[in-house]
Amino acid sequence: YNYQWFSSSGRNATAVPFINSGRVVSADIIDEGAGYSSVPQVQFIGGSGSGASGTAQLAGNFVLGINVSSQGSGYAATPPIIQIGAPSPVTNTILPDQTNAMLTLPAVITTNATNYFVVLTSNYGSITSATAWLSVFLPPQNLTAKNLSTELELQLTGSPYYPYILQSATNLLPPIKWQSIFTNAADGNGNWHFITANLNGNQKFYRAVANP
Repeated sequence: YNYQWFSSSGRNATAVPFINSGRVVSADIIDEGAGYSSVPQVQFIGGSGSGASGTAQLAGNFVLGINVSSQGSGYAATPPIIQIGAPSPVTNTILPDQTNAMLTLPAVITTNATNYFVVLTSNYGSITSATAWLSVFLPPQNLTAKNLSTELELQLTGSPYYPYILQSATNLLPPIKWQSIFTNAADGNGNWHFITANLNGNQKFYRAVANP
């Protein structure tokens, strides 16, 4: 067998709908995709209802969310499939030093964050593998809290455009029960913030974790 690895600039984003009372009230991004230089088309295909529509939110060549512009109706039995357009153009780059069954990166840095696939060739022809993607991110740093009298503002720095989850716990005694309360992506500079209502003196502990 002969192996040849490639890197690829693009990957389709995927999302699933959240249904309430037969309507599409929101959409959860499963994979942000990669390589989106323009906002892709979003379609709600099939399902037991009709009329749902929405648009993609794009940041840093990734699809970070779906704005549901019309909730439609009748989806209680079967939800629709959300189809997000493919990124364009997609550039596949040969990796001349990667010709083994396993892709080996001597050191992982932010520029390695892309998509990879391998072409396997034998005397009977060739076949292309599924695409694997590598995400490289910095852990949340400098998580700070600021009292705004009636509100509490939390801020952190991390990787640009990477989604982080804010979690809270009522105490730090094992077993700690962390509750996820907010997910949002950092901006282009890696800055992220969240504002919540003041808890009237009720103590809580907060942490931010990277969304895998």
